[in-house]
Amino acid sequence: MGELFRNPEMATRMGLVGQQHVEKKFSRKSFGRQLYLHVNELLDSSNETKHDCSVVYAILVGVLLSFIMLIFRNEVNL
Repeated sequence: MGELFRNPEMATRMGLVGQQHVEKKFSRKSFGRQLYLHVNELLDSSNETKHDCSVVYAILVGVLLSFIMLIFRNEVNL
């Protein structure tokens, strides 16, 4: 931390790299891609084990509602 305090250019570069990493890894597009993969995995496993799909759909609805809440919070800056 002391080195970053003494070297503001390095601190700025590290901050920008960190920001780019977070924006890329946790963007809405990335979240959507991961959600799609997980939902498909759940649906595939429910078909293989012959579970009632209502459980999978309930999980999916919960995840989608959480995602909608995150979008809403970002848009109104809560």
